[in-house]
Amino acid sequence: MIFIASCLIIYYVRLQLTVWVFQKRRWTWVETITLTVLMSFVLYAFARVGGNNKQVVGIVEVIGIWLYLSGSYINTHSEYSRHV
Repeated sequence: MIFIASCLIIYYVRLQLTVWVFQKRRWTWVETITLTVLMSFVLYAFARVGGNNKQVVGIVEVIGIWLYLSGSYINTHSEYSRHV
């Protein structure tokens, strides 16, 4: 549960940085509302399904976490580079 919560928090912070800081264009209210509703549902579904998983963390999960963190860094760094 801690891993999933951490990934969701990282994703949420990245999304907020991208939308409100890094992007130079203005978002329309339709985009903002759609993204908010859709992503709220997606994040809730991930937390709900993943939070019920009682499996022990093994090598596959560690590799998945590493890939997630690497991808998050690549995405955020590229958005930051475009912003600068």
